[in-house]
Amino acid sequence: MDIKDTKLSEIKFPKEVFKIRSWQNESHRQILAEQTVFYSPINSFEDKLDGKIKKDFSSYTDEDLFLKYLDSSYRTYPFYTVKQHIQFATEWTKKSPFKDKQLYDKLEQDYFKLLDEKYGILCLSLKNDNKLMWEKYGDNHHGFSVGFSAKQIYAQLGGFIGYVKYFDSLPVINREDSSEIEAYKQIFYKERKWKFESEYRSVVLMDIIKLKNYHSRCIKLKKECLTSVTFGYAMPEIDRKEIRSICRKESLKVNFREIVINGKILRVKDLPSH
Repeated sequence: MDIKDTKLSEIKFPKEVFKIRSWQNESHRQILAEQTVFYSPINSFEDKLDGKIKKDFSSYTDEDLFLKYLDSSYRTYPFYTVKQHIQFATEWTKKSPFKDKQLYDKLEQDYFKLLDEKYGILCLSLKNDNKLMWEKYGDNHHGFSVGFSAKQIYAQLGGFIGYVKYFDSLPVINREDSSEIEAYKQIFYKERKWKFESEYRSVVLMDIIKLKNYHSRCIKLKKECLTSVTFGYAMPEIDRKEIRSICRKESLKVNFREIVINGKILRVKDLPSH
């Protein structure tokens, strides 16, 4: 889907998405204890090409640049007057960096910084039984995963939400790309080596989130956003009991599951609710 606020009825949501975590990390525990999740800046991710797709604007004319900056102004500063939008586009067209590599490199870094400040991203996965994911993010199978309703998250926070797309080589930002498509590529395009993560992202605009009275990247979700808890196959019984106790205390209506392993194959097994 494109990057835009979309009507709830128009989106095809996955049945459930997952976040695999370590129970030994206090901040990870807060997902259950306080129903809080962290919407990260894109520059904080392990993949150093995340949000770093290059632009190809070699054939831009001044008119092309003006229209590009005008589009960017309307999308980045929706509260500007028409006069302010025109002034923004005019000034940036005059100081366009595309013929000055040193200036271009500096502005490109400023642009990447703006992406960091503008967006918050919650990285989730479509898979709950991926061995490498449990080894990497789930404390080598000693951790847990939380299932979420993507539909309920979107209903609460808005923004945009969708599947990550994977490529052998990352495509460039083309001159024809609108600011909306440009942002979509930066946030939802990754190299194919990350495909094992089967990633699904919830993305919020930090300025809009502040208007909704969320004052940090750590956002408290409604209880109905949480749908399940899965125990890693090596998770100690004492940790499992603690998780169940927290879920009862917080009145979380979640399904309990556990990972079982057969050789190198993981499968998810349903557990009793009590």
